[in-house]
Amino acid sequence: MSGIGRKVAVVNLDPANDSLPYTCSVDISELIMLSEAMDLLHLGPNGGLIYCMEYLERNIDWLQQRLLSPSLKDHYLLFDCPGQVELYTHNNCIRRVFARLSRDGYRLAAVHLADAHYCAEPSKFVSILLTSLTAMLQVNASFCCKCQFLHNLAFGDCLQFLFNWPPLLFCQ
Repeated sequence: MSGIGRKVAVVNLDPANDSLPYTCSVDISELIMLSEAMDLLHLGPNGGLIYCMEYLERNIDWLQQRLLSPSLKDHYLLFDCPGQVELYTHNNCIRRVFARLSRDGYRLAAVHLADAHYCAEPSKFVSILLTSLTAMLQVNASFCCKCQFLHNLAFGDCLQFLFNWPPLLFCQ
């Protein structure tokens, strides 16, 4: 986006992301860190992540104050969210955080990134489609699902599979 003259700011909402490959304008680790939550509450990684996101929801004012920073005025905000599917399929805290941001006037769109290996077998492909649909319904925003092709998976093989898969193409 910056390549076409848009101002972009990254908001890291992933408390497990402790080595960021980018500069972010807002970082949830200033509010809570996954490792600290896990140690303090004796939780595993998934339980700790759910706790951190519920903590963010309870402290939504922290996020709102940072998003209102003058340095972010007229910026597109890119939210980097955790990848654990449970947060988008079984738990409502992300939905409520996004709903609050929508009520505050932010226009949201979401992209669900899926690994390419989910396109290699029919059962995995259907599984990722259903997971993406469930996440879309939970997030309640404009939504797009993108398959990330891995370097060891041939792009042509995936296309060959998708275009030659009769069970979905010719269902009656």
